[in-house]
Amino acid sequence: MNMDELKEMLTSVIQKELKDFRNEMIEKFEAVDKRFGEMDERFEGMDKRFGEMDKRFTGIEGRLINLEEGQKAMQADIEVLKAGQQSIRKEMTDRFAEVNTRLDTLTSDIEYTYLETSKNKLEIHRLKIQ
Repeated sequence: MNMDELKEMLTSVIQKELKDFRNEMIEKFEAVDKRFGEMDERFEGMDKRFGEMDKRFTGIEGRLINLEEGQKAMQADIEVLKAGQQSIRKEMTDRFAEVNTRLDTLTSDIEYTYLETSKNKLEIHRLKIQ
């Protein structure tokens, strides 16, 4: 074998090895690329799920806001009722005080009338006896 043949044979072997190495690398990169594709699909699925969860949380947040607003309105209504109750309680206390005062006055009037009637009866009795 001469030098040219040896050179050609060596070049052929190197090219074949490089070609095999290249094909092997391509297969490995394709496998890696496939795995990245699968991961992308999983991430897209996760993104979709997170989007759905986001919508749910937004809905829940809206409900909580409605509940808070309702609670504030209810609290305002309770405060109005408390004020009304206090007003009614004061009004009733005032009325009871008025009735009590009037009752005391009527009682005094009845006692006075009873005394006067008793005096008159006594005088009539004395006049009858004479």
